[in-house]
Amino acid sequence: MGKLELAQAAIADAFNDFDPVFLNSPQFELESLNDALNTRMFLKVETLNLIRSFKGCGTDYFAKQHIHESAFICASAGNFGQGMTYACRKQNIPLNVFAAETANSFKLDRMRQLEAEIQLAGTDFDAAKETAKAYAAAKNFSYVEDGREIEVTLGAGTIGLELSLFQNRLILC
Repeated sequence: MGKLELAQAAIADAFNDFDPVFLNSPQFELESLNDALNTRMFLKVETLNLIRSFKGCGTDYFAKQHIHESAFICASAGNFGQGMTYACRKQNIPLNVFAAETANSFKLDRMRQLEAEIQLAGTDFDAAKETAKAYAAAKNFSYVEDGREIEVTLGAGTIGLELSLFQNRLILC
């Protein structure tokens, strides 16, 4: 089995172990682009779920794969932190989210509504991220980085699988 087939099988596994709150978001065919691009184009709206982002697809699957962790630390400017907060709350995994002092207050408020433990650190995301990494190391907690964890990527890949199921065709993004 090649790498592509392994990835597709792993995404299918993630899809079968998925919080339904992130499934079946609206899809629209972009007819105005079809002729110009000589293909059928579809748009899947991922902003209508409870965290208003596709990030929940990946973070949900990630947390389910790590239910025995004692705690997680992450850095986020918003959507990833919301996804991690929602997923960790469901799995009863403590989470601290580090954000810059200049982070969007709406995003911070939404994370708090989801019961996030937020620590503001530094004036930009990079400073918050470095503080989060140091805190995780000092406490011997797992640091979760957006875009680095394979389970987050596989969970996000379920969006493409869902599109292909409804459109009866394989979509490679």
